[in-house]
Amino acid sequence: MSGKAPVEYLITGATGGLGTAILSTLLRSGVPQSQIAVGSSRDHLGSTYEARGLQFRHTDFESITSLMRAFQGVKKLFFVSTNTIDNEKRKQQHRNVVTAAEQAGVGRVYYSSLGIGGVDGTPWDVELMVAHLETERMLRESQLVWTSVREGMYADAFPCFLNWYPKDPQQVLYLPCDGTVAFALREELGEATAKLMMRGGFEMQNVLLTGPRAVKLSSIVNIINTASSRAVRIEYVSDEEYVRRNVSKDIGGKSEAFFRNWVTLLHGFEAGHAAAVSPLMSELLGRPARDGEQAAQLLLRRDRDYTWHQNYLKDGKKKGAKGTITEFMKMGCCMV
Repeated sequence: MSGKAPVEYLITGATGGLGTAILSTLLRSGVPQSQIAVGSSRDHLGSTYEARGLQFRHTDFESITSLMRAFQGVKKLFFVSTNTIDNEKRKQQHRNVVTAAEQAGVGRVYYSSLGIGGVDGTPWDVELMVAHLETERMLRESQLVWTSVREGMYADAFPCFLNWYPKDPQQVLYLPCDGTVAFALREELGEATAKLMMRGGFEMQNVLLTGPRAVKLSSIVNIINTASSRAVRIEYVSDEEYVRRNVSKDIGGKSEAFFRNWVTLLHGFEAGHAAAVSPLMSELLGRPARDGEQAAQLLLRRDRDYTWHQNYLKDGKKKGAKGTITEFMKMGCCMV
């Protein structure tokens, strides 16, 4: 036993943007602090959460024993994807979570998946989805009561999708294709996910959370130009040329492996894998969710030189920021 009092909610990944939004929404909605636990492998964070009246539970995804202790007395577990690029390792970590949740008797598991393929599609050709699809299969084969929340692609991450940097007001964006995406703001996704957990329902199924309409990547470039008085343009090139040009000039220092992986994502957008729209998010929010264009306008209005941390591999414009594909795959996916 963990020695901890039972709780209604255990939130893993609470230090990330999505988890933070979920935690904030639960608290704003009146869930007692005593009914919320935060899980992390970084024990030094414990005192910060405990000072807020929240429980802290050590969650090491490499250890079933650790996870079983953490999951004791938990009614609803929010399970965010781990951050390794090694799909086999990631699969084992997620298997540990599923096994431990079963053995600890967790009442309900909510898994943060990714909204590529619509609500039930299986786009195995998109590298970012492989671990999510594997985990959804684990949940289906388990004895758990689960919901896989396919979170829409983060509108906040538009600089990374386009490889756009505010430093060059006339940047040429080299892309292999255009694509259509039902973007959503991360803070709204977190709010909607928390409200889904509080509401209940949707047992043993995937749900899709997206903005109210899909928009083209090229339309986001138009927003960059109109909202921040720039003259950014797109040049469409072959896959190989996309990789070569971006590796050679990438301000964020991302690797060739990153861009080769990213090609599969962009072609997934081109094929419409991320274009499906669901009304559920707006319903949960109780207001219209923002679409990708509205979100980009909002972010650029807040900061004309808006950047997204995962666009940077090493210290750059955003100190200490990271931009590896592993960071982006946290995205519970896309993102954290």
